[in-house]
Amino acid sequence: MTELAGMGSGYFDGTFDSLKYAATSEKLWHYINENRKYYWRNGETFPEKLSAVHQMFANSELDFTLSNNDAEVDNKIAQGVFPGTAKAYVPDVGSIRNSHYLGIPSNSPNKNAALVLINFLISPEAQLQKMKPEVWGDGTVLDVKKLDAHWQQEFSKASVRKSAPSRQTLSQKAIKEPAPEYMIRLYSDFRNKIIGKQ
Repeated sequence: MTELAGMGSGYFDGTFDSLKYAATSEKLWHYINENRKYYWRNGETFPEKLSAVHQMFANSELDFTLSNNDAEVDNKIAQGVFPGTAKAYVPDVGSIRNSHYLGIPSNSPNKNAALVLINFLISPEAQLQKMKPEVWGDGTVLDVKKLDAHWQQEFSKASVRKSAPSRQTLSQKAIKEPAPEYMIRLYSDFRNKIIGKQ
């Protein structure tokens, strides 16, 4: 949206701004509606799930697919979903660096058990498994440089990417994730202003 609005990548930093959203989203909806003829099936219908988009890409119905996991291409190649020629890239304009995390609801009846699970999930052992393309292919949340030499070596072996850009390349093109309200409004408005106009 920042490209359409002619704004820099930090335009949506901070809390949700309804005026910024209104101005830029109207340009986005106009752009999408004006270019429907270039979309899959002329923009008359849209896939409901990302897994369907991945499958259409694998079947050569689409030229590309999307993911919040930059190494998902290696994961899907390992699973046999994507062809071995598939490659991941980040547009020159950049891409939102997606944040994901674990939390415990305040009314959780098993907070201590949840803490045990979360502590395991952020352990070097679990994070290393998560990085393997055949498991998930997602990057680690750990600062590997702060781990002991053994774990640094293990992570350096696991972080070899075959079909995805290096994390350093991605970091150079990363755009901060905006406030969640932007995504919530985009999700809702896309269904009303784009899907509803079919």
